[in-house]
Amino acid sequence: MRFKRAYIVFGLALAATVAFASVSWATHTPQPASVTFTKTGKETSKGAPGTLAIDLGPDVDDPATPDPVPPKPTNVDVDLSKGLTFGGSQFPTCSAASLEGVPPTGPGSAQSLCGNEAPKSKNALIATGTAKAQVGPNVLDATALAFNGGANSVIIYARVDALSLTTILNCTLSPAPDQSKFKSRFACPVPPLAGGAGALTEFHLKFDRVEKKVKKKHGKKKKKIYSIITGKCPEDGQYQNQVTFTYSDHEPETAVSNQPC
Repeated sequence: MRFKRAYIVFGLALAATVAFASVSWATHTPQPASVTFTKTGKETSKGAPGTLAIDLGPDVDDPATPDPVPPKPTNVDVDLSKGLTFGGSQFPTCSAASLEGVPPTGPGSAQSLCGNEAPKSKNALIATGTAKAQVGPNVLDATALAFNGGANSVIIYARVDALSLTTILNCTLSPAPDQSKFKSRFACPVPPLAGGAGALTEFHLKFDRVEKKVKKKHGKKKKKIYSIITGKCPEDGQYQNQVTFTYSDHEPETAVSNQPC
C-alpha cells in the first residue's frame, strides 16, 4: 500500500532508527494464508452462490535481521481453484479515477460514490475487510472496501483512520498460469509502504455480494440470483487455492489452501 505524503514522512522518520544488515531468510516463519469458499444458496448447473474469504497473515518478524518489520510484500497472487467463478460482469462498476477524488472523510465518502449508499444501478461494492501495516515497531489498522472495477479488475480502497490516510490498490483477474489446478488468478501489486520502510502484514477480505433480480419471461416472473462468487465442486472433491507472496527483501513464499467441498 502506498499512503500519501504525510504517511511517507511518518514512516521514514521511524525507519531512520533502523539499521539494515545482510538478510538471513532461514528463520522467517512463512506468512500464513487461507482462501475459503462458503456456499450460501441453492446449487445450480453453474454452481452455488457463496462467499469467498481471503485471509492473509499475520506475518511475523525475522529475528535474524535488525529490522523489526516483517518481510515487505510487493505483490500478492491469489490462485483460485477450478470450480470457483468470479462474476464481476453481473454487477455495476466503479473506476479508480472516481475514488481518487474521495474527500478525506473516509470510507463513507467512497461508499457514497461507488458502494452501498449509492443507487442500486451504481452499487459496485463487492467485498469488505480489514488490514494491518507495520512501520518500525508501530502496527497500524486499516479498513478496506473492494469495488468491481470492470474488465476483470477489483479496486481496493483502504484507509488508516489513525492517520486519516487512504490508498487505492488495483487488482486484476486473469487465467491462472497453472490451469491444471487453478482457474484464475487475482494479482494485487503492493506499492512501497512508507517509502519502502513499512510492510503490509495482515489482510482480510470477504467477497459476499449477492443480488436477487426478478425478470419477466413469457409473461411470468422469474427470480434469479447473482453472486460475485459461485462455486461448483471440482471432480476431485476439493477446492485447491494458493497464495504467492513476492517480497522486496525476502525470497518468494507460497501458501497452499485446500478445502474439501
